[in-house]
Amino acid sequence: MRLTLLTDRAEYVLQELGNKCRIIETDIEFTRIEILDLNPSTMLSLFHAGHKAGFDACLTEVKRKFKTAGFNNY
Repeated sequence: MRLTLLTDRAEYVLQELGNKCRIIETDIEFTRIEILDLNPSTMLSLFHAGHKAGFDACLTEVKRKFKTAGFNNY
């Protein structure tokens, strides 16, 4: 199975799957990854990678909004 992801989110998949995947092609915006061992455990790891990427993006945005609103000690 092959995935094309935004490059900044590909790091989460690579971190979760380790040697079960490999990078096929990468550029500034997109990274293509091949999943080598596709099974239910791998699919769960992909879910966790997406969850972590979304959570980190949300946390970054919340911090930015707090800083913009003048809250420095949060």
